[in-house]
Amino acid sequence: PPNRTSGFAMRLLLNVILLGIAILLAYAIAWLLGLGTQTSLYATHADAAADGAIGRGWVPEFVPGDATDILEVHNVEHAFVSVSFRAPGAPADWGFLPVAAAYRGEALQRIRSVRFPGARPGRRASVTYRCEQDGVGLLAHERHDRQYFYAGPFEGASLRGLCATRGREGP
Repeated sequence: PPNRTSGFAMRLLLNVILLGIAILLAYAIAWLLGLGTQTSLYATHADAAADGAIGRGWVPEFVPGDATDILEVHNVEHAFVSVSFRAPGAPADWGFLPVAAAYRGEALQRIRSVRFPGARPGRRASVTYRCEQDGVGLLAHERHDRQYFYAGPFEGASLRGLCATRGREGP
């Protein structure tokens, strides 16, 4: 006769495996849907400030006061922010430095991997950086217009080398 204990153990094992699969599936769906990620659109810098987005760090403080069409995406859990905006001026005005040729490919790949709603930096975008406390902030823009794309902080030794070569920590 079959052993009832082994049948119970098999059913229990099967249930545990199914529960594990269900949990993994739930996490995958949450990741795909971007749960924990919030997006806001502001017509002007003043609108972003009035909403508290600058004070909370969702729109970085370097974004100039005359910026418009500010679209920010942030994830508090991962402490990551991406912002696109239009503004006169240049990255050097906001504390960004040109990315050295040795780092350009990786920097462009990193910022192009960020999901910016709507447009995103092209393959020929100019990329600049800024050393921040938690990593490297990257700012890209097309030479023909004044739309900027910022994302950060990026972590990792490879881009941190940018800060080491300049001997800089912080903007």
